[in-house]
Amino acid sequence: MRQMYQNVRLYADSFDQDEYSELRDDAELEFANGSLRVVHTPGHTPGSCSFVREADRTVIAGDCVLKRITPNPVLSPDPIDPSRRFPSLAEYLVSLARLRTFAPTLVYGGHGDPVNDFEELFNRYLRAIRERQAEVVRLVPKTGATAWDVSRQMFPETDDVHRFLAVSESVAHLDLAHSEGKIAVELGDGKEVYRMLNSD
Repeated sequence: MRQMYQNVRLYADSFDQDEYSELRDDAELEFANGSLRVVHTPGHTPGSCSFVREADRTVIAGDCVLKRITPNPVLSPDPIDPSRRFPSLAEYLVSLARLRTFAPTLVYGGHGDPVNDFEELFNRYLRAIRERQAEVVRLVPKTGATAWDVSRQMFPETDDVHRFLAVSESVAHLDLAHSEGKIAVELGDGKEVYRMLNSD
């Protein structure tokens, strides 16, 4: 999978340093006819941001909110401690709840149709995440499985770039399940092996 992404930095670093500046959470971007509040909404990626026009509660959410699908929590190193993995799904749930506090009337996602009923979408996302979580936990045997094993069971026909997204999805749910005490994880032979907890 690493080979598929080895040239991505060429596109990510295409701007010169004087052509951009850092976005800060809660900062106001001023325009001639109003302003947008920067809202850090990590989850899809660690740096994902949304922009809120508070005057009419319109949100530009990028891939944090998509009308027809649940955004994929992409496997990433933690930006503060790159030796650790970013807890993408746990952070994503916090980001969704944070956007909800603005009571959005209209949300523009990164692609697809805009969302007119954020509350309905928010509840649909939570149901979908709970269902996927239950499926992932069910796929972890007592003998143990890696995130790769789980992703192959959940998405058997997936390959190429979609395999990375499948592994990302598996890791995100496994990490969340582990943090909630639903499964155990052990490190052995350079692999993380997830196991069902003993019921006795």
